[in-house]
Amino acid sequence: MKILILQPRFEIYGGAELVIVRLCNYLSEKNIEHVLLTSNILSDVRRDLKKTEVIVPIESFDPFNDIRVYLKNNINNFTLFNLHNHPAEVLFYPYKRPSVWNCNEPSTMIMFGKEVPKEHIEAGQNISKIIVSDQYNQERIKKVYNKDSIIINYGIDIDFWSAKLDKEELRSKFHLENKFVLIHIGWFNEFKNQFHSLEAVHSLVKEIPNIKLLFVGFDNTSLGELCKKYVLDNSLENNVEFFGHINRNTLRQLLNCSDLGLFPYYEQGGWLSPFETLCAGVPIVVYPRTLSSRVIKENNLGIVSTSLKSTILDFYKDPIPYHSLTRNALNYIKKNMTWEQFCSRCLEVYKEVSE
Repeated sequence: MKILILQPRFEIYGGAELVIVRLCNYLSEKNIEHVLLTSNILSDVRRDLKKTEVIVPIESFDPFNDIRVYLKNNINNFTLFNLHNHPAEVLFYPYKRPSVWNCNEPSTMIMFGKEVPKEHIEAGQNISKIIVSDQYNQERIKKVYNKDSIIINYGIDIDFWSAKLDKEELRSKFHLENKFVLIHIGWFNEFKNQFHSLEAVHSLVKEIPNIKLLFVGFDNTSLGELCKKYVLDNSLENNVEFFGHINRNTLRQLLNCSDLGLFPYYEQGGWLSPFETLCAGVPIVVYPRTLSSRVIKENNLGIVSTSLKSTILDFYKDPIPYHSLTRNALNYIKKNMTWEQFCSRCLEVYKEVSE
């Protein structure tokens, strides 16, 4: 088996990119021949790839066209095509070859309720099998492409996120001594709902004067600017801090400073962050529309609620029940959500399709 892995672009080193790194390294460990085709590669991603050959075709000023040209010239050189983020499935179309779409999320047009172009639907239907991480995406795939898909939950770097650091030392480093610390992780956009967390904190400042909200994620967006203006307009500078996009080591340090993780997400990305937060020993609250909410609710791993304010206040008054959920969550994650489990199940699908 020789696999071509197609990721149209690497914008940030987020969850979808980590999935590709873990898959590639697993294939390398199993001595399965593969290459990664993309229009660009981040230095951190290249560093973490152990043996994977990365192909970045540069033939013109249109990187996606360059990918199409490479596929045309090399379509017979691979036994399986593994597609990742949209528009990978569109770039691969119309080739009829054994293919698996690891669909981190479908086109944002679907999430915004827009009509999906016919060509995009045909491209999705052209894929041999589709893998998704959760029931929400499984239902979306069925609705848009009329195709069944396979749910394989992502893995978590359990040892990394559960490493115990010196909380007092880190709180001193980040000037968080004697603070009640909330953390909200994610790229600032309308699906990650940073403004919801901001409003909740604003409404609680009088009741919890030492409350502190940490925003972690790319914030150079219209929503990011709106949130920063809101902080200034409402004199919340001592209660809110923006860290921007940071590396995993710094994020782990901030998690070890945190009391509660806020994930008021809608149905877009953000699958890994709640579980990474739980591994760090930090209780979480997620919206019912968060992609991972069903797993969290069905297995009693955290709080699923649309009321951030009341949940934060309840936790502040009595955190013990929340920490009990978090201990249960760590046991669940260790048993059910390793990268070995994720990658081995994906490989089973790859082998089935390529035979």
